[in-house]
Amino acid sequence: MLRSVMGLFDLPAPLLNWLHNILAPYLPDIVMLAIWAVTASGFGFIIFRRLTTNAGHRAAPATPTLVPVPLIAAFIPTIFIATWLGNNYEYAQPRPGEIVKMEIHSMLPETISGKKKLPRPRIDKYKKRWPNRDGRLVFRDTGSAVGTALPASPVHPLNAKKNWWNAFFGNPVGYIPPDFAIQQIKFHINRRKILTSKYYWLSNWRLWFLLPLAVSAFGLVYLSCEK
Repeated sequence: MLRSVMGLFDLPAPLLNWLHNILAPYLPDIVMLAIWAVTASGFGFIIFRRLTTNAGHRAAPATPTLVPVPLIAAFIPTIFIATWLGNNYEYAQPRPGEIVKMEIHSMLPETISGKKKLPRPRIDKYKKRWPNRDGRLVFRDTGSAVGTALPASPVHPLNAKKNWWNAFFGNPVGYIPPDFAIQQIKFHINRRKILTSKYYWLSNWRLWFLLPLAVSAFGLVYLSCEK
């Protein structure tokens, strides 16, 4: 079974999942995204004000040498929440029993005239029925009896071996063991649409997160300056 799926920016995921499970059954996706956007900007604004106040530079007249640190820190809540949203809102969950196309990319050594050659890439294409959300997809390593399993939810189009950037942004479905001949598994799954539209930028979650994020951030700055 695959483990260690969380990176640094995935640490709040259990709390965000808990809040999402409470609110999501009663609210549409657009409203949920707006809530997460306001939450991110609110926490970012609190961090910014706290840091600038502690430095003795409250509000706008902060010195150029001190401004970057509070500004960078203010974006941290947005990075945490956007990372979680990307794992949960980017791709559509296939229906249980739905046929999903997949590709297994492997590196297999060749034996020619009794001598092993350097591994060469191989791609195997399959179709697999998607299990229930609490089920798992079981795979056997290419040319081996060793197996592994992926969770059916959350859904992600790519499963690969762990890389250095996964220390910051983990793969929600885990990683292929490093000693496997399989290098990556690709699933042909659809992107999730927040609105029914032929335009990707209009139907994707990013627009409906970034728009209220910008509006709420500017609103908080404006109200702060008015005081």
